[in-house]
Amino acid sequence: MDTSASLYTQRLHIKDDKFEIESLHHYVLSIFVGYSSFQLCVVDGKSSRCLLLEDYQLHDIESIAGLINALQQIFDQHHLLLAGFWHSIKVCVKNQHFSFVPSAVFQPSATADYLKFSTTFDEAQEAAYFYRLTQGHAICTFSIDHRITSWLKSIYPNARMQYLHQAACFTEGILKNK
Repeated sequence: MDTSASLYTQRLHIKDDKFEIESLHHYVLSIFVGYSSFQLCVVDGKSSRCLLLEDYQLHDIESIAGLINALQQIFDQHHLLLAGFWHSIKVCVKNQHFSFVPSAVFQPSATADYLKFSTTFDEAQEAAYFYRLTQGHAICTFSIDHRITSWLKSIYPNARMQYLHQAACFTEGILKNK
């Protein structure tokens, strides 16, 4: 690939021999999106085995439009990402727009309000989400720019998508591996 015109560099590619392209409908695609990097992971939904892991460094991304442009370039040049028949898709965002709330006081209708304690939240540009940690009695509230979710929905119009924040994933990993 000619990296001079590229908005990204692939840093890692690990593929298990058990990966079968005709089994995508059993696989869970996880994508991790941030301004400086993008990762993807494919896990067999039946065995929980990681079958594919890739890591990309993004170059000079300073806006949502630039991020979407870089992601579009990765997706267009990738042989799997545009497939529309994944079992499910998990989207993990990497940004500073998150907050943790104790489960005992959490109210779903106040998700956006909890974000305002730790970050700016622009309802015109962002949607507020929450994720209940399986351990720890906490809720991670976070926001994602509408342009990212709209772009993903245009690629995967019929997919079951779950949105997460890297802080929730990291916290759950720590709690599970005490």
